[in-house]
Amino acid sequence: MNLTEENIKGIFKIAEKYEAKLRMNLYRPTEGIDEISRKFIPDYQAIIDILHYISKHYEILALNDSLFSALLTERNFIDPSGIDSLRVLADGDITPSTYLIDKENIVGNIKNHNALENIEKNITEIVNNIIPLECKDCILKERCRGGVIDRRYLWYKTLEKKDPYCQGPYYDENILPEKIVLSKKKFESVHDGYLPTMFFINK
Repeated sequence: MNLTEENIKGIFKIAEKYEAKLRMNLYRPTEGIDEISRKFIPDYQAIIDILHYISKHYEILALNDSLFSALLTERNFIDPSGIDSLRVLADGDITPSTYLIDKENIVGNIKNHNALENIEKNITEIVNNIIPLECKDCILKERCRGGVIDRRYLWYKTLEKKDPYCQGPYYDENILPEKIVLSKKKFESVHDGYLPTMFFINK
């Protein structure tokens, strides 16, 4: 796992040298959860700790992860997968997420002139309003909406279960982690907001 203070310091030094922003996506086992992939999946506390560390020593430009955004900020970020974000594979097949690339996730093909119409029908109905029943008592449910869509599906093959990083059964004021402060610097990126990703910069 590379979410250590030593690694983060080194990455920020490189970013400072080249005046670059940093982008981080949490690992997604696109071929499924198994003995090998589990070795690369960071645990919840490691993610929380490193985000607090980055917030203290650097700046967080965007935290586009519906679960961790709801936990650590007051910002409302809804996972756009399948709603405002799609992936077109090399053969033209379309999936609702950058990480959901198996045949079972294909909802159309750009060669089909009805593709966009089919996508709107097949995807939006599935992901737009699904909040798992197990989230019903959580104070974050309207902001988190069950967590990141592709993580839920990769882990459980269903959207009826909540994000695997959720520490529930549900959150209340007593178990929320300490909030972080997002940077007020102006920030634009083609990758901002179209999938769950995080952006950082040196102070």
